[in-house]
Amino acid sequence: MSTKQITVKTIENGNKGEAELYLLTSPNAECRMKILINGICRVEVSDFDFFSCFAKARKELKNITFLCKGAKRNVYPSNMSRQMSLGMVAYECTLGEQATREDIVKIFDFDDLDLATDPDEQKEFHHKWLKSF
Repeated sequence: MSTKQITVKTIENGNKGEAELYLLTSPNAECRMKILINGICRVEVSDFDFFSCFAKARKELKNITFLCKGAKRNVYPSNMSRQMSLGMVAYECTLGEQATREDIVKIFDFDDLDLATDPDEQKEFHHKWLKSF
């Protein structure tokens, strides 16, 4: 089993902080994510890729805003990026424009603009984007 630790800036109840994300992959490619804040485990989830794990975790931690690309309204992975990177990269999309290699982002890189508080907002934007060209 492989483990990777990532720190993501957060805002919880108006207070800035950081979350420690522990990303684990098993030999059969199952992805697991554990999120600790102030050393306390707040959530542990598993799914077929890390973007999906992150979405599940955000659903459970509704009062926490994660300041990263993976929480942006217009960021969503393609099926291929889910398979090739286990959902660690996605496309930052613009309505009316097809995504290119230049639009690929790492989901845990810092960003604090146009963040979605609910992962369903990202799905909605993705469907809207698909119909926009």
